Amino acid sequence: MLELYWACFIIGVVFALVTILAGDIIDNALDGLLDFLHLDGVHTLRPLVVIGGLAGFGGTGIVLTQLLLVGQMVILGVSLVLGILLAALMYVIFVRPMRNAESTTGFSLRELNGRLGEVITTIPGQGCGEVLLKVGTGHTNQIAESVTHKEIPSGTRVVVIDVGKDGTLYVSPFEEN
Repeated sequence: MLELYWACFIIGVVFALVTILAGDIIDNALDGLLDFLHLDGVHTLRPLVVIGGLAGFGGTGIVLTQLLLVGQMVILGVSLVLGILLAALMYVIFVRPMRNAESTTGFSLRELNGRLGEVITTIPGQGCGEVLLKVGTGHTNQIAESVTHKEIPSGTRVVVIDVGKDGTLYVSPFEEN
């Protein structure tokens, strides 16, 4: 059994080192080649979680085998439980916060309906200007026309009423009541 614990521990440590040292290189080289392995809806089975649990299982088994004079089944059970607990701890401490921290700058123009923005280039009554909108953690500049066909000066807060087929935003001045 000690060989099993050592194998699990060594595999976990080597995988962790390879991931730390060359994770981005490997990720770019594979470029989605293993995406078919992703299980939809199973967010907890990440490599970091599985390998952390495997290394925890192996390390716990090694230490308990050396320290305790009890049966191998007891050590196997305790190691398995502690490995699962370590995997859960890895998920709670590392994976979940990182998943929540992920952000993207991608957006659909349709998502801009109802958003507030500010005119940065005056919108003439008959023509286009430019508005600045907050999207996610960043901002985007978009071409805009006045819904009312009245001039909207620079610096005016506006609300997006509609998005045209050509991507032009149709806006109206925003009035707080």
